[in-house]
Amino acid sequence: MKLRKFTFEIVFVLSFLIFLYHTAFSQNPDSIPFAPAVNYDIDNQPFSVYCADLDGDGDQDLAVSVWGKNVVSIFKNRGDGCFEAKVDYATGSSPHQIFVSDLDADGDSDLAVANYNSRSVSILKNQGDGSFSGRVDYSIGNGPVSLFAADLDQDSDQDVAVADRQYNIIAFFKNLGNGTFWYNGDFNSGASPHSVFASDLDLDTDYDLVIDRGDLFFVDTGSIAIYFNNGDGTFSAGPVYPSGGAPRYLFVSDLDSDTFPDIVVPNNSSGTISIFINNGDGTFADKVDYSVGAKPYAVIAADLDGDGDSDIAVGKENSNAISIFKNNGDGTLASKVDYVTGQNPLLLYAADLDGDGDLDLAVPNQLSKTVSILENLTAIGPPCGQPVILTAPVGDKMVTVTETLSFQVSACGCPEITVLSADSLPANSFFTDFGNGNGVFTFTPDSTQGGIHQVTFSACDTVGCDSQTVQITVLCPIRGDVNGNGGISLGDIIYLTNYVFKGGSAPQYCTGDANHDGKVNLVDIMFLVNRIFRFGPAPFPATCCL
Repeated sequence: MKLRKFTFEIVFVLSFLIFLYHTAFSQNPDSIPFAPAVNYDIDNQPFSVYCADLDGDGDQDLAVSVWGKNVVSIFKNRGDGCFEAKVDYATGSSPHQIFVSDLDADGDSDLAVANYNSRSVSILKNQGDGSFSGRVDYSIGNGPVSLFAADLDQDSDQDVAVADRQYNIIAFFKNLGNGTFWYNGDFNSGASPHSVFASDLDLDTDYDLVIDRGDLFFVDTGSIAIYFNNGDGTFSAGPVYPSGGAPRYLFVSDLDSDTFPDIVVPNNSSGTISIFINNGDGTFADKVDYSVGAKPYAVIAADLDGDGDSDIAVGKENSNAISIFKNNGDGTLASKVDYVTGQNPLLLYAADLDGDGDLDLAVPNQLSKTVSILENLTAIGPPCGQPVILTAPVGDKMVTVTETLSFQVSACGCPEITVLSADSLPANSFFTDFGNGNGVFTFTPDSTQGGIHQVTFSACDTVGCDSQTVQITVLCPIRGDVNGNGGISLGDIIYLTNYVFKGGSAPQYCTGDANHDGKVNLVDIMFLVNRIFRFGPAPFPATCCL
């Protein structure tokens, strides 16, 4: 009874908070209306997302670099801002920033990925339908973290500039016209470049470069450096401007509507973003800082409220929200408003994902292992024509008895998802529907629940329904199964001998106490030897040991 009452109180509090959330947004003049996030499972830690029409059907798909899995995940848009199940393509090790551009001039969008640990750039060519050929890797330096594709040498194809934070260089890969590249040199950028962005800063019809720099060890310092294109893909050093501490992934856009590109920089250790307004010649006024609070990691500038100027969205480490600053029209910003995402939102992107004429947001959540889609509600979209689709969870789950498994359940469909539910709930599990297509499942199995459980999640809207069944394996530690492989064997004797006599890794839970006397020692080794080689008694009890 107490547990049910506690659960009811949690649900009540969450519902009340959601009510306050929507009330606050409706009354805040600095807010932009976004629907609650719809989350897509990634399996591992995403880092960067880029939106583009990858399959040529006229809508915006997602390409996500997943640095914890060494892949790019492709989510195809089904036409209404909901996405089909992902398809993974291998990259190098620890992919960071991803960039999408037509690299081989065949009319479709290819992928370029900076791989930090494998010291390479991966090129994946589009086969015309949103599927990609195997990667081609190009070696570089010792730690590429950022890249940008643009026609740097004015020969009508897309070259690639890469920031290498370990070698302190900006490297160039010249496009040979067909999406193959050769290393075209580099220049010293100063301390630890973290991002590179190409834009025509002085409006002389070629691409200049903006680089942010922050020392790896002295994180309270930082700067941005300007490099002017000589017209042939070589560069001359321009001015350097101090930023906040530890600048990360910057963005360039015309913020004050004078046609000249301005610069936005997230300062990770300062908790601010810096705005640099272009003087009209590719030089910049002193920065103006705006407080973000958490550790800003990436920014994007886009017209989110449809008033003709670029607003700012900020991805933040150590947070479960992004911050949005509305542009006042002159390059100054209104107060920030936060929007809930997953944990550790990083390199986000803005695009019209649902085809209604306004810009939505795609946000990779590093620690939640999801991508959040925030639908912009500024414009009224087309009538709903397709049924709901469940976007999370994806794949089977695993938990050990007495530990807690918790994951989000999310669905994408018509604006009003009428039903989100879970069936066949095992004992000690709970499902909470937060409304608007989001819920949470929590399961804390006890010692009697070892084995496999299946839970079916369902969602319905005004057009149709979708459901999927998730298999949950509850691991049950068995006395004597020291190495945790599910049985008692010679390997357990070796493991326990190594622990007792050589200081090896300690066994987990109670598995090492084979004779159930409350200690792990030589007697347990002898007990297992007797069991395996002399058919002695089995460790007891046979149920899960805790």
